Amino acid sequence: MIQLIRDVASRRTAKVEVGKLDRAGATASFLCAIHCAIMPFIITMLPLLGLSFLASEPVEWALLLSSATLGTLSLCAGFREHRSRRVFAVLGMALALLVAGRIFHEHHIGMWGPVFMVLGGFSMMGAHLLNHALCRSCRKCSDHGCCSDSN
Repeated sequence: MIQLIRDVASRRTAKVEVGKLDRAGATASFLCAIHCAIMPFIITMLPLLGLSFLASEPVEWALLLSSATLGTLSLCAGFREHRSRRVFAVLGMALALLVAGRIFHEHHIGMWGPVFMVLGGFSMMGAHLLNHALCRSCRKCSDHGCCSDSN
């Protein structure tokens, strides 16, 4: 009986953690998209504010790597609950857009770099929101077993 109570408590804690990860990931992705959208306009002001390091390539790649890591951890934890592979399709699209945007920007290939990065940031946010919605729907119907099938 005590083990059953611990199992239920650990599942609830895991579900709360997935929700926290999704909220953090969606917020980080939104901020990333905003960062990518406004950076071309404020890049000239950064040295005046002592923030020129924010426009450096290592910082940009570190932001992308942290966003990808947080996204992957969050979506894997959610996948254990809802078993829907759709979130990984959205995550893959988001990461492809972000990487393409960084590469286009580094090699000065037109204006597509910032466009791809903004789209990638919003797609990443969409992956987190989809994961959150799927997890919530599974919590509502977990007694009926409707989330046990793979989507």
